[in-house]
Amino acid sequence: MGNWSELPRDLLRSITSFLPIADIHRFSSVCREWNFVSKEITHPPAAQLPWLVLTDHEITKKRMFYNMSEKKYYQFDIPELHGARCHGSSFGWLFVVGPRLETHLINPFSGAKHSLPRAPPYNFKREYYDDYLIEYGYKYPCILEPCIFSYELMQRIIVHKAILSADPNKCTDFVLMIMLNGDHKLAIWRVGDKDWTVFKENRYILEITCFKGQFFALLVGNKFATVDVGPEPKLIKHKQCLRECTSGAARYFINVSDISLLLVVRRTKKDENDDEHFTTSEFRVFELDLEEVEAYEIEDINGDTLFLGKNSGINVPFREFSGCRENCIYFSSDACDGLPEEKYGYDDMGVWSIVDETIKPLFEPNVYMSPTSCPIWLVPNPW
Repeated sequence: MGNWSELPRDLLRSITSFLPIADIHRFSSVCREWNFVSKEITHPPAAQLPWLVLTDHEITKKRMFYNMSEKKYYQFDIPELHGARCHGSSFGWLFVVGPRLETHLINPFSGAKHSLPRAPPYNFKREYYDDYLIEYGYKYPCILEPCIFSYELMQRIIVHKAILSADPNKCTDFVLMIMLNGDHKLAIWRVGDKDWTVFKENRYILEITCFKGQFFALLVGNKFATVDVGPEPKLIKHKQCLRECTSGAARYFINVSDISLLLVVRRTKKDENDDEHFTTSEFRVFELDLEEVEAYEIEDINGDTLFLGKNSGINVPFREFSGCRENCIYFSSDACDGLPEEKYGYDDMGVWSIVDETIKPLFEPNVYMSPTSCPIWLVPNPW
């Protein structure tokens, strides 16, 4: 047999197009020539199941990831992720809030990053001190009583969600949008901005997404709105899209390959022994007609699989993978903001079958979780 290192580079590049991200890293360690070829890769890895972003390992302090396809844990040594709270933005990037509220946009599989301004205040302004910070609320015509927060608590509750308008690997004019907790205001950041632009409107927002390059939001009362991210950002075209009562339920937008937009409603139930502990009881899936601004319930998602939680919803075509279940929703907990550590709801993870309406466990009971970050789904996208 000939020397593997002497294979033509064109052939090696062709081979890498069939490899998922973990196998590309293994490929790069075979020999110097293969490592060189791996560094020239510009195409995305082969289609793969989402990974699950967990928390810092309690001994090594490295960030833990779970590869669904291999059923294997990995540890990534990324300084900005140490002790940070992660939010799944989109396109394989993480929006990260650090221990002192510093923020970053990071691609954990390539190491690319953008350092961002500190997370914006909830309302009027914020003052920073060594061991705590003070938030000042504003309600015309006066300033409300200030509230004192520890950095640890504020890091946990300041941001509810983050999404991107486009892939930072492919363009530099993308927009990052975050949804703040509290009144669920919106804020945006563009490359080169020295600060966040916070929306002036005070409308309670339940969910946000970007579909075909346009931002949309779901407001309280199930009102659907287009989000204008121009010089004076604002919400426009408010119209109720879901007529039925869904109070107390979480909602998620899922972009299906820029072809259709789904709205998933997640219902929860109280623990019989603990009024503060909720677990998922069922899901309902709706498809949005953007012209009529109406949501229609569907009983089938064409055999695909949905992944949702505290991240941008992910749609995976079932026929492309053998490692996930057809017509199912894989869900992770997103109800951990501000709750005591023992009530974060990290046990609220599972697989919901749309066909028979049952929930099966996702993980073995001893999976390693933490109060710092909710588990979030992420599709590797290093290039």
